[in-house]
Amino acid sequence: MTASELIPDTVLAKILDKNVKVDKTEIRCYEDAMAPNKNLGDQYVCITWNGSARARTRPIGCFYGSLAVIVYCKCAANNAAKRKTIRGILSQVEGMVNGEQGMGVASEGYFFRMQADNLISPTTPNLTTGYSTTILNVEWHTT
Repeated sequence: MTASELIPDTVLAKILDKNVKVDKTEIRCYEDAMAPNKNLGDQYVCITWNGSARARTRPIGCFYGSLAVIVYCKCAANNAAKRKTIRGILSQVEGMVNGEQGMGVASEGYFFRMQADNLISPTTPNLTTGYSTTILNVEWHTT
């Protein structure tokens, strides 16, 4: 694999897209820079690079890095975050990323797991957009 072929955000988005649910409604998950600018749901997830990819080998071929899984949730009428909904989404994402044994999940030449030393950022309501955001950090490497 070469640096130009790296797509961990795309692969993780495929794992999560429509597999996370709130009240039986499937939540969309978008890869880096691919979320539409209108017609977004009350909840959705965006995956973006959190830093650069790094090579583990010489010659270069085995890569690793970090992704930010950003959970967006429409705020309540009083602009407060909907903590119960957010926790439900986070729990599902964490379960899918960690896998059944809690060790991680592999797909399409990538391995993913929750980043233990920098797991989550606090939920932050945005009064301009009307969404709150919570960020989970996920480690990845090529297999």
